[in-house]
Amino acid sequence: MQHLPDMCLRLVDHLIRAVENPAVPLTFSEIVPQLREIRDFTLTDAQLPIVLAIVQRLASASLASNDLRERDSLLTSLADTRAIGRLIHSVPDDLRSAPPELVALLQMLPGDHLRSLSDVLEEEHGDGARRVVRTFIERYVLRDGEQVIERMLAASSPVACDLLRSLRYVSIQRAVDAVRLASGRNDLDFELAALRVLEAAPVSHGTTLLLGAYVGSSHDEVRLWALALITQKRLAAAFPVILERARTVAVRGLPASEAAAYGEALAATDPGRALDTFREWIRPKGLFSALASPILQFIAVSGLTVLPGDEPEALIRVASDKGGVDLQRHCTACMIKRRRAARSAPR
Repeated sequence: MQHLPDMCLRLVDHLIRAVENPAVPLTFSEIVPQLREIRDFTLTDAQLPIVLAIVQRLASASLASNDLRERDSLLTSLADTRAIGRLIHSVPDDLRSAPPELVALLQMLPGDHLRSLSDVLEEEHGDGARRVVRTFIERYVLRDGEQVIERMLAASSPVACDLLRSLRYVSIQRAVDAVRLASGRNDLDFELAALRVLEAAPVSHGTTLLLGAYVGSSHDEVRLWALALITQKRLAAAFPVILERARTVAVRGLPASEAAAYGEALAATDPGRALDTFREWIRPKGLFSALASPILQFIAVSGLTVLPGDEPEALIRVASDKGGVDLQRHCTACMIKRRRAARSAPR
């Protein structure tokens, strides 16, 4: 059995030589059934070097013009989803890049390889195989990035994430464009993949807007990560979006961790405006004093914790004196955090 693949290659060469020989009354169409059987066997047995050798022999065959279309159709069938999927499925899981034979094979074969590769991702679940497919797709990003984005927008969640990963690896700007075009996609895995793009992307007006939009995600971990990235990057342009969002969510309530993230984001993006805002929330004036929002005060205390100076600490004390038990505990924890930070700060 181990010699069968080599026998298949010799048979292909024998058949093509017969067709090329004008003294032999044999046409290419007459050998196509045998060639298809050989194709199916070698694909099933995942004999990549043999498949490549067969393709090379078919491509170099001297055929009559009326046989070329049938030859090309046979070659195309070696690059459809089924064929590529079988070959890639045979790739070892620990392989970090595409086998050279597979690269050479796809370069020689006609067809819409990007579509076939994307379809393979829909069906293939092995990590090694998916990694190899991504390395192929990365070749298309610089050459035809728009087509990769189009495929991503129409793909299922796992495939869209893989395509976005390929875009991010090759061209961060292409990846940002893809995230912008897919901004309405309410999909946890894709939103997390999008945040990885925005984390790596240079700061710009566009990336700031996108991060601000993800603060409004329906997924908790997406909102928290978006707020964390805004805080880390100190995106001043995001301050109005964060402020408006904080006021909106305070009406219906939110977890303590998210309230704290809002406060830290406001303090990091515009410390001066944040201090003014926190002062208003903790010391509301006139008729609004009776309508002070405990959640907004919780957010304010979280932000005041990281602001320097004496006034932030004084405002935390005011919030503690006026607040309920939960706010008082939060104020105490924040005061401890402030003092630890002050002690560890370089002098």
